[in-house]
Amino acid sequence: LHIRKIDRNKLLGDDLMAAGMFDEKIKNYLLDCGRTSRGVVFAGPPGSGKTICLNWFLEEAYEQSAEILVIQENDELFDAILSLTSQEECYRFFTDICTINELHAISQRFQVAKLLSQDHTYNEIEKQTNASTATISRINKCLVYGADGYKIALERMREKEEKAAGSSK
Repeated sequence: LHIRKIDRNKLLGDDLMAAGMFDEKIKNYLLDCGRTSRGVVFAGPPGSGKTICLNWFLEEAYEQSAEILVIQENDELFDAILSLTSQEECYRFFTDICTINELHAISQRFQVAKLLSQDHTYNEIEKQTNASTATISRINKCLVYGADGYKIALERMREKEEKAAGSSK
């Protein structure tokens, strides 16, 4: 778990409204939530402005003397994954951090995403991967409406395969 304090000198609500991040009604609703201690979750894909909005919210909705911590669990994990430099290191890391079932589930999801991106039918994918139709549907929803994580990884793998095929000619 990675916990860090956020600097409180951030943009004001009027700045964010001018940038089109939210309107007066949403601004007032969020401020009311903060002042009445109701929970607020800022969620969205990378680059959507969650951190900017969160920093404004912490600045505007709470007393300056309030102790506030923001928990960012995934940052340290993702940094650790990005530090790995070979497939062998990835095998070792994921074998340590995941159970066999978790690693199988992650691998299965990626295979489903790959097959969906190649326009295979749900029935074909179910037979090839043993994934449930609910899992296939959830992954398809991610491919259509998600944060493009599958798409980025699949595209980079395609580029790597094309480059390898081109260099072997």
